[in-house]
Amino acid sequence: MFCSKELKKRMAQMDQEGIAYCPKCGCTNLSADKKGFGIGKAVVGAVALGPIGLVAGNIGAKKVRVTCLKCGHQFMAGKK
Repeated sequence: MFCSKELKKRMAQMDQEGIAYCPKCGCTNLSADKKGFGIGKAVVGAVALGPIGLVAGNIGAKKVRVTCLKCGHQFMAGKK
């Protein structure tokens, strides 16, 4: 395992090279999934606001969630 100083140096190098990595452990073995329609949010929106509340199910639907396959940390693509 890398010590903290070595890990920070490795992450800085990957930033310069444009390599995607987990911000928690530095692993480059990642999986990306696009979030879909949220039925739970749609039901709550429909109960609170009626039929127009069904639109709440689409909130965040086009965001990409990235999961580290080593440590399981999840984060949104494009964020650090």
